[in-house]
Amino acid sequence: MRKKNGDRANVKKGLAVFFILFLLLAVFSVFSMYRRYQRERFAYEDHLEDAVIQIDGEAVTLRRFGYYIYKVEDFVQQQALLYDKNDPVQYWNVHFSAGADSVFMRDYAKEIAMETCIRDLIYAQRAREEGYALSAEEEQQALERSRNVFDGMEPAQRDATGLTWEDILYIERDKLIGERYADNYLASHDVTVYGDSASGALSYDGAYYLQVIKPQHTVILNEDLIRRLSVGTITVNMGRAEK
Repeated sequence: MRKKNGDRANVKKGLAVFFILFLLLAVFSVFSMYRRYQRERFAYEDHLEDAVIQIDGEAVTLRRFGYYIYKVEDFVQQQALLYDKNDPVQYWNVHFSAGADSVFMRDYAKEIAMETCIRDLIYAQRAREEGYALSAEEEQQALERSRNVFDGMEPAQRDATGLTWEDILYIERDKLIGERYADNYLASHDVTVYGDSASGALSYDGAYYLQVIKPQHTVILNEDLIRRLSVGTITVNMGRAEK
């Protein structure tokens, strides 16, 4: 009799463990489906005027940030097509293992877009504060650059980012005065003190820029919005799901 009671207890215990595991799996599945639903239902166009980044109080909207998304997606997509012309998304999902710095290509591309945008705005802000203004030649450059970028975009890419030619012109003007500021800074400062070459020290990942210039500015990221940006599917591979 005792043996039968023991067997029954074991069966009940086994059923209880199975039920708990099943419940945990169900909860995990529901949570995963909810996260996927939240990501899929994100409507990029509904957030065009939301601030992605703020630098010293100046906001970069998603519309403006779309310029940097387009530029980095265009560059990486060319590599992706060489990797697999039939399924370029595969390249965007490549994982680069480098210890603590391991990263997926799509996340690395997003990081480049963000850091390039931040650097450009910091230099443009500094230029404006010092009274920089575009020369007639630079204005012509800005017009040509913006026209080339705009004409190079497919209608669907313009629609996806919400970018107009005027938006791009504004960005190119900022970039040009920022470039002139950086050139002048380079000529008057020793930027090689951290081991970088002069040409790389003021880039978005340059040691001097990261150690000296960027820390002088307050940079605030909209982490929630940035997390939901699926770089690699915004102006390229549109309609393709992440795998």
